[in-house]
Amino acid sequence: MRESPQFIAGRWGEREVAKWLTGQDFYVVPLTAIQEWNRQHRAPMAEGQSNSVILPDLDVWGASGARLVEVKTKRTASFYR
Repeated sequence: MRESPQFIAGRWGEREVAKWLTGQDFYVVPLTAIQEWNRQHRAPMAEGQSNSVILPDLDVWGASGARLVEVKTKRTASFYR
């Protein structure tokens, strides 16, 4: 999965968006770099007592506040949830 063309394109898109955002005076934390503590999940997750939430790709901070950014490089949407 991690060597698939879709995975590689997605990571490329995340890096490009992060570069653009840092060029706009934002600080960027790529949340996909977080090592998930539970290996059964493919994406980094925020874990709660009764449920969990998949984290977006980027945590972005700047003078205007904080934002969570999900980057997509696909031509069409994928509806997994």
